[in-house]
Amino acid sequence: MKYMCTKCSLKDKIEKMKLNLDHLIYEKKADFSNSQIMKLSREIDKYVNECIHCKSRISKLNDAITDVKGCHLSFYYYGEVHLTMNMCSYIIKGIQQGEIVYVSMDEKVFKNLKGMLNRSGIDDERVQFYPVEKLIMLNSKEGRDVLREQVSKFGINAVQKGYTGIRWIGQPSYAIKKTSKNDFLKFESSLSHAVGGSNVSILCIYDLYDYINDGLIIDNDIIEDSFSTHTHLLSEYEIRKII
Repeated sequence: MKYMCTKCSLKDKIEKMKLNLDHLIYEKKADFSNSQIMKLSREIDKYVNECIHCKSRISKLNDAITDVKGCHLSFYYYGEVHLTMNMCSYIIKGIQQGEIVYVSMDEKVFKNLKGMLNRSGIDDERVQFYPVEKLIMLNSKEGRDVLREQVSKFGINAVQKGYTGIRWIGQPSYAIKKTSKNDFLKFESSLSHAVGGSNVSILCIYDLYDYINDGLIIDNDIIEDSFSTHTHLLSEYEIRKII
């Protein structure tokens, strides 16, 4: 973003809204269902997507869907509060549809997310941590067809346990730190094939704060790749197919 957005005011607008959201969360005692908090989170989504649309092929989206099985989704977040709000909503919707949720993300972020879910009455067994680096290295060594077979086994196992499917959430920042940028990009390019037609979905959550401000992990290569590999986008609490 940096090379083409030196005169863009989006960064300052998003940063101000992030600070306001952080303050509002404290003021409202982390009540994520508060209408003011939800409205501000949606506003951040709008500006984040304005940034993303500026750089990507995402020029048009289909109508919103509710069944995400077989989908490879992306979500761009600005700050942990913005992320947690959206993930709580996304996870609860999956659980209401009978899915189990697997999460692969930084430990601190996962701990905070689980805390918010517990406050909402979500059972720990419905949201489980999984070290996605195992799948990333499997893909690098064995290829995407073997990855697809493994994902299918996960989905079958979930059904045998009484679930309708798996709603997987993966944080690229975490994945890259645990493996490598190249291994992650190979994995990302295989995911639509891996989950297509299955009862498993995967949502990749991209740290736009890092991208806009530092680019230490989420750099231009990672963001541009994300525009071409995903089938759906999560934005303003809705999921839409990318055309």
